[in-house]
Amino acid sequence: MCKACSMSTSAPGSSKCHSCPSNTLFNEVTENCVACNKDEFAYPGDKSCRQRRPCITEYDAIAIYSKCVDNKKTIEYKLRENSICKVKDFVLPSKKTGVECKLCSTGTYIKDGECIDCPEGKYSIEYDSNACIVCPQGYYAPKSLLFADMEKFPEEIKTTCKQAEDAYVNPCDVHKGWVVYNRSIRVPPYLPKGTILAMSLPIEIKGNVGQVEFIYTVGNNEELSFVIDGDANEIVQSNSERTERFDLTKGKHILEWVYKRTEEKDEVTHAMIKSISVTGTVIGLTRQCLKCPKGFITEEQATECTQCPLGMIPNTDSASFYNF
Repeated sequence: MCKACSMSTSAPGSSKCHSCPSNTLFNEVTENCVACNKDEFAYPGDKSCRQRRPCITEYDAIAIYSKCVDNKKTIEYKLRENSICKVKDFVLPSKKTGVECKLCSTGTYIKDGECIDCPEGKYSIEYDSNACIVCPQGYYAPKSLLFADMEKFPEEIKTTCKQAEDAYVNPCDVHKGWVVYNRSIRVPPYLPKGTILAMSLPIEIKGNVGQVEFIYTVGNNEELSFVIDGDANEIVQSNSERTERFDLTKGKHILEWVYKRTEEKDEVTHAMIKSISVTGTVIGLTRQCLKCPKGFITEEQATECTQCPLGMIPNTDSASFYNF
């Protein structure tokens, strides 16, 4: 015996009921999905259409960057796909030409007009460096991954969206995960209650010392947790920028940032990851020269520190050890 779907629909032969797609609602009279008005939208599972809000330029206008030519680039803008704002009232920003490029990032140097990675044991801390600096004895130059001042979402990081068990709407048909705007990783504005966005970064730590550091904000009605290999760490709610650091052991790890919208109120979401830095990685660039911890030594141009054997301590220059 067939059973009617409640506030949802199905195709002939289906074994499950399905919510109406985005921007439509289930009509109990016609028993099919009916489109919302042009000034309204709906998530799958919504019981009524929602009013479209004014567009937010920083979010709804996607910047498209051209390749750099003679150290200059062009920026054009397009409307974000699946935008839920009042598109008819929105004017995209004008095209920008002659925008200056930063050719070479930290951890690289310029040679014959190209960006070259610093060799092992050498580092650079400025953009467009002409040469890399040798890391002296007693110090080491670890590789690192850095995500900051971003123009697009990092390829190394994967992001997902899912609907919480207690949520009645599924926003993931519209919002696919964290996004980049205002040069940082952020959650889309005006998310409904129960939205869970996650992003994961697989990394591998080379030596005995590794660390992840990130700068973030997370506002009211939001939760953010940081997960290392399945172990969650609660992150303090902060409307101003706050820095968190976690030590990482040698080997492979999965780092995750998990966001949840806990209440549905008519306010813009604030969760943001301004930057992520992972130090001591197998891959990446050398952007710093760090002093070895006590009990460790290095020679010049080292990438990691060597621990003193039992019964020995470092010399004052941390370049060799002696018996005591």
